[in-house]
Amino acid sequence: MSDADAVLLISTDIDSSPTLAVLQLRGEIDMATAGALQDALLAFEPGACRTVRVDLEDVTFIDSHGLRVLIGAQRTLAEREIELVVTRAGPQAARLFEITGTADLLTAGAATVAPAPTASS
Repeated sequence: MSDADAVLLISTDIDSSPTLAVLQLRGEIDMATAGALQDALLAFEPGACRTVRVDLEDVTFIDSHGLRVLIGAQRTLAEREIELVVTRAGPQAARLFEITGTADLLTAGAATVAPAPTASS
């Protein structure tokens, strides 16, 4: 896949009490799209919300570039007193988090930490 073919759709929803922002991601998070995710995550300024939830249910692939962005954004947002949590990771993302030892770090405090259900679940 060329950089021109890479697509990551990011939808942001902030609840009415500005405590929670949800980023719904769809597509692939890799070298070509990680920058867009980083920009979206780092756009949250102090006081914007208390928690940013990154929903990975519709992410079909994530590589080390995406993982680096999530971990870096989590640290930066923590400095802004905003918690970042990752939810509904599909099997590929869940496996990446497991083998890199980042599953607990990225899902700590998440309301939904289980992987997205598969067709056989």
